[in-house]
Amino acid sequence: MKIYVSVFLILFLQLISNLCFASDTNIFANEKAVLGREISLVTVMSNTTGRGGHSSLIIKSTETVIFDPAGRVRSKLLKEKADVLYYIDQNLEDFYLSVHARKTHHVVKQSLSVSDIIANKALNLAKTNGPVAPALCTRSVSLLLRKLPRFGSVKVTYFPEKLMESFGKIEGVRTKKIFEYDEHDKQKTLIELEKKYGEKK
Repeated sequence: MKIYVSVFLILFLQLISNLCFASDTNIFANEKAVLGREISLVTVMSNTTGRGGHSSLIIKSTETVIFDPAGRVRSKLLKEKADVLYYIDQNLEDFYLSVHARKTHHVVKQSLSVSDIIANKALNLAKTNGPVAPALCTRSVSLLLRKLPRFGSVKVTYFPEKLMESFGKIEGVRTKKIFEYDEHDKQKTLIELEKKYGEKK
């Protein structure tokens, strides 16, 4: 009788353990995407070499921010703290993407609708990440994504084009490419865009 009780207790404890320590992927497998909740990977790609130059994330949760690790585009229109751009609306998102798209580079925006839980977790991770050292933008973005349910297949990498490829394999991703052919002088382009989008606010 004692043996049967012991076996029963062992099986019961294993069941409880499996429930308590289920992975994020299992817990959130049935989480449904919420309208307006979205994570977008932004990749700046060379028009000549096909290599990536920068990675960032647009996170639409209870607020919209851009996680722009080691980003060099800073503007009076963008409120930045520790590599996170705050108070992003559609005009400022368009401004940010337009700054990066130019004669020499285009922008690839890959978007995935997510649940409230996933969007909030991404937002909190971005806010607490802290400033990122130069040349580590893609690594920091890929590490953040790896911590989120549904993004476990994303590979940690230093190369923007590799992350873009990995992200694109997630079911449900929508891809948009942005080409613009303004001057290569980014500072001149930035001033022109500040004037254009500043008038819209």
